[in-house]
Amino acid sequence: MEVVLKNDFFQAMLIPEIGGNIVSLHHQESGTRLLREPANVDELRSFPEQFGIPVLFPPNRIANGRFLFEGRECRLPVNEIAMRNHLHGLV
Repeated sequence: MEVVLKNDFFQAMLIPEIGGNIVSLHHQESGTRLLREPANVDELRSFPEQFGIPVLFPPNRIANGRFLFEGRECRLPVNEIAMRNHLHGLV
């Protein structure tokens, strides 16, 4: 089963039973494909390490290493000291 996430700018696709990678990412307006994509599901199954990008949390920076999620404060180590951020991820 494919899972497609879409907004006005991008469309991403995951196939959870094969792994946790985004296997396609398109810029909607230009049609630009931002990832190397398998030709079909069999190719993805045969060479999963060659396609997609892992979904990692948290991407980018978290100000002061803190955020709220469902009313609960979550804290992460501040590792970008000069900017007082938690820094992680690929985005």
